[in-house]
Amino acid sequence: MRFHTVSEITFPPFGFLMAIDCVWPDQRLGDISEFANFDYNDWVCGLTMRLPIMPIYTAYPGDYRSRDEVLRQVAEQRGLPE
Repeated sequence: MRFHTVSEITFPPFGFLMAIDCVWPDQRLGDISEFANFDYNDWVCGLTMRLPIMPIYTAYPGDYRSRDEVLRQVAEQRGLPE
């Protein structure tokens, strides 16, 4: 079993996931660590980012499965018909 150290803060329309010394839990996420290298007044640099829209159905950080995926996997684990 693998453990990851993560913390997620989400308040629509944005969410932030901090992952420490581990592989990204979802490859659709982007790394914003380099933002620490900018000064407060560097906002005029013209940065453009494409931000993914991630589904959130469970309370677990980094779990971006849709409602249908979660319910299907629960049914599979319990041996129930879909």
